[in-house]
Amino acid sequence: MSKVYHKAVDDHILALKAMRIENMQTFYIESYNTTNNKSEVLIEKNFDRGTNTGEYIVYPDYSNGDIYLLTRAISYDRKAYCIEVYSSTGEIKNAIDCSAIESIIGDTAIARFNVFDDYIYIQNLSGVATINKIIENKIHPLVIGTYDHRLDIARSSRAPQPNVIILFFS
Repeated sequence: MSKVYHKAVDDHILALKAMRIENMQTFYIESYNTTNNKSEVLIEKNFDRGTNTGEYIVYPDYSNGDIYLLTRAISYDRKAYCIEVYSSTGEIKNAIDCSAIESIIGDTAIARFNVFDDYIYIQNLSGVATINKIIENKIHPLVIGTYDHRLDIARSSRAPQPNVIILFFS
């Protein structure tokens, strides 16, 4: 088992973890309650490494009380990204279609995934990045950065304005 990601939220710590038994790999979001020292699995995805099919969590984020998961489903004839939105208790609230950016981010591993209200920033390890807006349960690219024209973001460090985004484009 390995911890890949963690985030402190109120009195909980959310962690993306993975566990593998033979060919079956399970990716899950665990919530650790710092008040009562108890953990529970909120969300779980399974991927079969033997058949190379299933679904896995690529990257999580947390915004406005909700858990956002960038997931990838792979079947014999298709690969598809999706952003799933869950309540803080692990109940699915929404699924956001990512087909508009699949050709942009491609098969390269994801380096960053950040959610700012209705805006989403995704960057892959090749340096390709995109800022997107969620409109009617679909993601729409607004700005695309490439290896030659870098795009990056930073959150405001000012507590009263945590969702202020600074955009860098060179």
